[in-house]
Amino acid sequence: MRSDILVLIIGGGAAYATNTPTARAERQLNLGNKYLQEGKYQEAILAFEKVIAIESKNIPARLGLGNAYIATKELTKAEVVLKEVIEIDQNNIPAREALFNVYIKEGNLDNATTILKGISEIDPNKDVKQFNADLESAKAISASKASYDQGIKQMGDKQYLDAVDSFQKVVKEDTERYTDAQTKTNDCKKSFVDATLQKAKDAASNKDYATALNLLELVLKVDPNNQDALKLKSEYTNTLEQIRQEQEKKSAMSKLKDFKVELVNRHKIWIEYTDGKRELLLDGTDRDLWIDNAQASIDGTGVYYTTDAGVISSCSVHFINIKTKEIKDLGGGYLKSVISDGEYAGKLIVSEHFYYGPPNYGSYDEVYIVDNNTGRNIKKY
Repeated sequence: MRSDILVLIIGGGAAYATNTPTARAERQLNLGNKYLQEGKYQEAILAFEKVIAIESKNIPARLGLGNAYIATKELTKAEVVLKEVIEIDQNNIPAREALFNVYIKEGNLDNATTILKGISEIDPNKDVKQFNADLESAKAISASKASYDQGIKQMGDKQYLDAVDSFQKVVKEDTERYTDAQTKTNDCKKSFVDATLQKAKDAASNKDYATALNLLELVLKVDPNNQDALKLKSEYTNTLEQIRQEQEKKSAMSKLKDFKVELVNRHKIWIEYTDGKRELLLDGTDRDLWIDNAQASIDGTGVYYTTDAGVISSCSVHFINIKTKEIKDLGGGYLKSVISDGEYAGKLIVSEHFYYGPPNYGSYDEVYIVDNNTGRNIKKY
């Protein structure tokens, strides 16, 4: 009988011992850690919360709860719990390490730096190389995210090249944004090319070929093998060259008005500039030089003139340079006239060829061109 009572007393005492608050807290703590390792985070959270309800300052339970919140990406809750651990134990390094990771994930790099500094102060011998590496990586990803966000805005504002520059700053370590940044880089380049090609076409339609060519160069910097841009560049370059040549011809013709040629007494050629200044260009008095006609060259550099050479119907053609006074003989046997007005005068704009006519004994309805260098006829009108 007494032995039975003793067994009951001992048995009852064992049951009571396993049901104390400390025992219940330990069981829930072990259960929470088990769930945490198995990835059953919600079950782990419930278990750790039960521990804290029993023992509010249970640091292992709070650390487990903080890690469970980190796993479920409930970073704000994790931050609160881990800060409470540090309030309980200022020197708790595991809590600081976990809080460091929270700040890294949140992108709160200033706080992460402060926490890391605190860890080194608590334990100067603590190896923090990996933490420093994580911090630098987080800084790079933070800058990468900022570049990505800026690129998105620039893309929306149609600042395509600026957006390309921004997207190209997104680093491979930024796995959340890197692939999309590469795609958007190509999209921006295409949009820029399409828009700039259209601007070039619009400029060309307004005959602003210089601007059009500048725009095409921008396209080719982005897409060097763009066939549309290459074709338009060739077309606009040729058109611009034709315009340049026409302008040069007009400029050359206008130079004829820069000075007037006056033949005096068939011996002297005077030129009078637009400012009223007069200059004796050629005096053939001493040489008994008889001059029939004189006319300014199309480039305004000199004067063509014909001389009698003692023959009534034919003459020789010469050119005198205004600056050097050098005389070039262009040949003889031509009728004594130089085309200076009328139907054929406008043809002076065509090239650096001297127009004369008609040739000796030829029809008065004919006009010939003589090459300045050879003196030979090269075309007949």
